[in-house]
Amino acid sequence: MGLKSANRWCSLLVLLAIATDSEGLSNDISGALQAIASTRLEIPEYVEVSTEIDVVQRVELNRSLPSGTFLIVDQPVYYPWQLQSRQSNEDNYVSVEADVEVVVRTLRRDHVPGLEIGSPLVVIVELLSEMTPGEALTVHYTRLRVPSITYDEFSLPLLISVGEGYHSIPVSRFAIAPGPASRIQVTAPSQLRPGEPFEAHLLLTDNAGNPALGSTPNLEVMVDGVFSRRLLRGESAELVIDNLSFDETGLHRIDVRSAGGSLVGSSDVIHVSEIDQKILWTDLHLHGGGDLTRSGFSVDAVHARNSIALDFMNLIDESENSVELTRPLDRGGNMLLLYGGLQVVLADVPTDYRRLNADKPIFAEILSGYSQHEWLGSSIASLGHRLAFVGSQTSHTPGAAIGQGKTALLVMGGESWMDALSAGRTYVASEGKPVMLLSVNGAPPGSRVPHSLRREIAGEVHASFGLDRIELLRNGILIDEVTPGVSQDANILRVRLSSPSFPKNWDLPRNGREWIGFLRAPGGRLTDLTTQKVGVLHDIAINPADSSRVDFITWTHGGSRSFLVEASIEDNEVPLELSIMEGFEDIAYIPRYRPPSTTPAIRQLFTLEDVRNGDWNRNFETYGYDDLVEISIVDSELPTSYEFRFVDVTDVRAGDYYYVRVLGKEDEMIWSSPVHVGGFDVVE
Repeated sequence: MGLKSANRWCSLLVLLAIATDSEGLSNDISGALQAIASTRLEIPEYVEVSTEIDVVQRVELNRSLPSGTFLIVDQPVYYPWQLQSRQSNEDNYVSVEADVEVVVRTLRRDHVPGLEIGSPLVVIVELLSEMTPGEALTVHYTRLRVPSITYDEFSLPLLISVGEGYHSIPVSRFAIAPGPASRIQVTAPSQLRPGEPFEAHLLLTDNAGNPALGSTPNLEVMVDGVFSRRLLRGESAELVIDNLSFDETGLHRIDVRSAGGSLVGSSDVIHVSEIDQKILWTDLHLHGGGDLTRSGFSVDAVHARNSIALDFMNLIDESENSVELTRPLDRGGNMLLLYGGLQVVLADVPTDYRRLNADKPIFAEILSGYSQHEWLGSSIASLGHRLAFVGSQTSHTPGAAIGQGKTALLVMGGESWMDALSAGRTYVASEGKPVMLLSVNGAPPGSRVPHSLRREIAGEVHASFGLDRIELLRNGILIDEVTPGVSQDANILRVRLSSPSFPKNWDLPRNGREWIGFLRAPGGRLTDLTTQKVGVLHDIAINPADSSRVDFITWTHGGSRSFLVEASIEDNEVPLELSIMEGFEDIAYIPRYRPPSTTPAIRQLFTLEDVRNGDWNRNFETYGYDDLVEISIVDSELPTSYEFRFVDVTDVRAGDYYYVRVLGKEDEMIWSSPVHVGGFDVVE
């Protein structure tokens, strides 16, 4: 079902209630509420993900507003783009009509005193004269980009200045529907024993992975490339394939396609071995709508989105078994308490480690949406705490897109998932459901083993993406690595951009940053090989006026983003040009000791011969941080499975901890939880 005509409108009415007194607006809004305005929202009758629409939001006054009042056209919490009033020919343009004279400006958020954290820029409407009852102003959103994720409670928030601060105007919410079915999500257990029966779940999704509307068509099922069975049309978008098993150990896969081949899908790798162990997938830090005046999705919507992707989940908004302690930095910081004692340390407001109960399991959320905070886990482990890593789809960073991160839990035979979680047997994946098995001197992740002068780290990793590097870290420092690729293609370049997020001193982490620029190969031709990222600030395109130039935009926060191009150049000594424009870090929050900074303009020349002789790396200082640009030649076909073994005997000490980090071809990441060698657990 496509987007219907924009001429078909629906109107929604909601009353604005703000406390007032006989003298006008009062600073004390805790008194009796009186309706001073109403809002009416005009939207298309059917709103679909990843489209552009025009929206009208009308505010009609029932009481007077004095000259100098500000109306803030704010953004939804998870909205990844920016509203603006400066360029009428660009997306997300905001304009205002009013019965009185107004001024509309787009300002940096930190330049508007009293506003809470949010998008870097904000649209402000200032009344230049008093508005009286019956008068109105109308906010026009032109070419508003609709998120790629479905919502059942999406809204366009408005704030009004009342006294010394700003207060939300209750506005109407509306649903954002999924796009047409374009793929099949296939979910099966990640690890099985030979002959163990299991089920596979199928879900029709749109291009962004949202559960699609409608019923499933006739489907064909292939197991390890061999036709297995045919599934008849279903009544809903979800189907179950039962009575499945694998007799042989090794790696297996299930493929599904519609009869005509227009819909296809594949499971992640299924590892069958004699190990009596299961791998369960979870997210302990899911959020729903949060502040309802700033839009979101209900608990039911979150459940529907993760119904077959996760084995179990914890929603902060509904759980009776968890509580999120969101305290300011000067009062100890942020932490999530789960299931009667488990502690998850969050990065967005660092936790005072003295608050941690060493007698209870400790976890560090190193992946939050698309933000990476590996430093958080290392800083806690370096204090002697035995901890495990976890990851989540969501973060507290305003405007951050919802990611695909999740936590894998290694559950031994006869063990409950809660026991496995308490033991810290976890690893974190940024995409998909890879299998990662690891031991340090024979012990699994989350363990502490006796002191030894020889440490053997062995394991295997199996994924649906190419494996570029497998790295061993000791005490948070890279000490060894292997590259699974065998050969290198001569002309496939990967440009990887990275920005650290660790805080300076005891402070909030560094904000994320954009990278906007281009790569040019004079006299040559560039071909984009980058996999499309839906719903993420990450895009690359060949310049239509110049096939030797590729333009890109991306965003990093503690991690890396890459793009791949094939360079067709006759002379390897001809310099290529990488240019990145000057920018400014996000203003999602304001660290105390190191505020958001300008990011420098970059222009560098290099040749293919330079890159063939070794990766080309450049650090660029950004007000105390070193942002990194790496250019390398990569294999077009990287292995998706690899067994690895490291031995460390150099300068080892009691209490060292080890973990393994896996980098995929296009920024996919896997982290094992640490294993401590020697030392002792911190006790109260």
